Amino acid sequence: MRFGKDPTKDAAYEERYPVSIYDVAAIETWLEDSARAGYRLVGFRRGKGHFDRVGAQACRYRLKPLLKRESAPDPAWVETCRELGWEYVGTLKGVYHIWRSDDPAARELDTDPVVQGEDFAYLRHHMARQAGLHLLVILVLAGFAAWSCLTGETPLWTALEQDVPLQMPLYWLTLLAAVFLECLEIRSMCRLICSLRAGIPLERPKAYRRSWRRRITRAILVVWWCVFFVVPLFRSGNFPPSYAWDAGEGDVPKPGVVYVDLRALDGVPEDSVNYSGIKTKIHELAPRMYWCRQFVENPDGTGRVGYADSYASTAYYRLLFPALAPVLEKDLLARTTRTGMSKLDVETPMTAQGPGELDSFWWRSAGSWQTVVASRGRNVLYLQYAGPTDLRTAGGYFAELLAE
Repeated sequence: MRFGKDPTKDAAYEERYPVSIYDVAAIETWLEDSARAGYRLVGFRRGKGHFDRVGAQACRYRLKPLLKRESAPDPAWVETCRELGWEYVGTLKGVYHIWRSDDPAARELDTDPVVQGEDFAYLRHHMARQAGLHLLVILVLAGFAAWSCLTGETPLWTALEQDVPLQMPLYWLTLLAAVFLECLEIRSMCRLICSLRAGIPLERPKAYRRSWRRRITRAILVVWWCVFFVVPLFRSGNFPPSYAWDAGEGDVPKPGVVYVDLRALDGVPEDSVNYSGIKTKIHELAPRMYWCRQFVENPDGTGRVGYADSYASTAYYRLLFPALAPVLEKDLLARTTRTGMSKLDVETPMTAQGPGELDSFWWRSAGSWQTVVASRGRNVLYLQYAGPTDLRTAGGYFAELLAE
């Protein structure tokens, strides 16, 4: 796969490195194959090889590592190489001088692998400095993420309802993948130098078209871009989140959706119940979340007023760990009201009716509205309700609803 300009339309052409720039033999093979395809290297800029479109020709390329920090080789050495049949093409900043020979009889610039291995000393130090800088940046990003998690004041319910799913795991995954690729680069360079110092010459030609490291690098960049620039555009402060998918089959919730059902709570006729806002979402901290609004339709169709104005808006959270339930409960209480909530004793028959017991049950009444925050194990429920039932007497129903 070639990138950049279409070589059939333009004389100038550019292409990204197909492999790591430190894979000397593979880069040389890539340049030689490009020459045979009719693209002659002009130089390297911004991570790309720049080519002129010429006739197909066979030639050899050699990448000589810099022996010191310089932008071009010594003119005397350029003249010497020209006499040996090698043309100076350009310098890849901080890494290599690039040479080309159209003469198949021209002698190699490096004939002793041991000496060639010593020539990589500066490049090794340059790579080590770059790797150290990259790892430092990764460490800073990891530290910032950890600090944000430990000191952040964002309520858990806000993170569950408004944060992009899997954003933080993908963040850590990209950091770990970047560290992994950096270590592979260092390992590859160390193995190359050890091989040369052992007297083993570079293996040429060397495959470069199926570099899985290059593909992983591109995948990391795509994931990084999506996580931090594209996906956040779909955030919404609405409740429920606008990017959640539908949890209903027509006008009723799908099987498995947890919600307070007015038919079971108030005993209203089935044909009088309507649903709205049936939504669900998956988050790394909450594998299941459901939002469901249910109300009783007045038989004459004039509005939501029949049967004591029964209405229920349920938010249900099944958390990854039970230890998160008290945290979410606290945040929901703070969100609902600062005062007026009374914690009921779950040991009493009032709230322990039915199979199992609730871990906590909070209730508040304001006019005709009642609000409940209840938890059992890793399940938490938040309910806003208007109707004839005193929710303080419905502890058994909530306990059954929140059973695993």
